[in-house]
Amino acid sequence: MTSAQQETERFSPTDLWWLASGVLAAVSIGIATFAHGKSGQHAGWIVYFGSWAPVILGTLWCLAVKKTSKLTGARQALVAIGIATVNLVLFHRDSFPF
Repeated sequence: MTSAQQETERFSPTDLWWLASGVLAAVSIGIATFAHGKSGQHAGWIVYFGSWAPVILGTLWCLAVKKTSKLTGARQALVAIGIATVNLVLFHRDSFPF
């Protein structure tokens, strides 16, 4: 087996689900922190809720194709979402959209 084949086997489309979720969680913190006013913080919350979609869809996809071994990447995504949750609740709770 060549190194290119090994590299493609280690990377899978589910990794993009977890990566997208982490990036969206980081973006939500950035928007809520650096955007001025309540509308910026409100937008940060909206992006935060959007960061849950890749985790949910990626988990459902893994369960549908029976690749539960790929669910290990969900832990890192949930850590990023957890950090965003703590940040948004502690510092931007007053602009919660609901």
